[in-house]
Amino acid sequence: MKFKISIFLPLLAVLFSGCVVSNTPVGDKVAELKPAVWNAKWRDGNGEIGWTKIKDAKLGVVEVGTSEPWPGLARSTQEILVRNLGPLVIANEKSNDAPGFGYEFGRLSIDAKHLVVFGANEPSFASLVKRHEIAGKLDKDKDGKPNGSCFLERFSDKDYRRLKEEGFDVRSLFNEDPDTVLVRDKWTPFWW
Repeated sequence: MKFKISIFLPLLAVLFSGCVVSNTPVGDKVAELKPAVWNAKWRDGNGEIGWTKIKDAKLGVVEVGTSEPWPGLARSTQEILVRNLGPLVIANEKSNDAPGFGYEFGRLSIDAKHLVVFGANEPSFASLVKRHEIAGKLDKDKDGKPNGSCFLERFSDKDYRRLKEEGFDVRSLFNEDPDTVLVRDKWTPFWW
């Protein structure tokens, strides 16, 4: 199963394109959301303008949106749940495309200048599910063969710590190279 890529939300493109879905948000603890970091406008490599805004800090809800840099074009928004998984910051987005409508997720790195997204590593999670090291199931194609996608029952801090203690390279859970890199944009268009 492959998910469509949202061209309107470059921050979440990695979440839409991933093939690892969890029935519950990944990470148990709501991440600390600092307005000075999270309430910002961002620009991608193509010049598209996006923004993040804390919607509910106690629940870890961040609204993400984009608008083409031209007056009169419609904006598109989504909500993400931001959680901690061990030392990692995880963005979870409710999927309407996935069976069971689970959460697609990715690792975030955010600071005063950059927002970087690393997608879930499909082969790594599929291998863990296949070996029954985390609860879930492998998705299959029409011929009944695994297609690389997997659905997790949940992936919690407890699972993360257990894998790390057992010697699993937890860095391999997320792609090594970033899927999306955004730069903080300080320019304010006249139509905002």
